[in-house]
Amino acid sequence: MTTTNLNKNKLPQYSTWGEEDRAIFRSWLKSLLKSNIVNLTFRKNDGTMREMRCTLRNEYLIESKSTEPKKPRKVSEDSIAVIDLDKNEWRSFRYDSVKRINFTIE
Repeated sequence: MTTTNLNKNKLPQYSTWGEEDRAIFRSWLKSLLKSNIVNLTFRKNDGTMREMRCTLRNEYLIESKSTEPKKPRKVSEDSIAVIDLDKNEWRSFRYDSVKRINFTIE
């Protein structure tokens, strides 16, 4: 078992990356979330920092709790929806807000 900690403070800011590098990061993080439980630290829209234990592994995916009819959502390349394992609810974050990524490879 290997634990990896990526601290974005030591990497160039996402906003300075070219589109190809951003696409690679988005793809890498999405595939990481599909196969692992990931601990993320990111900056919320209100400026506060938030830590979240999240995943996109199939066995953790849940149906939305909303009773209203589902409306088509606009697909955004800027953010991703994940399962927050501590709240057992869907949450989202912006890729450019990620400050730290910590995961264990099993």
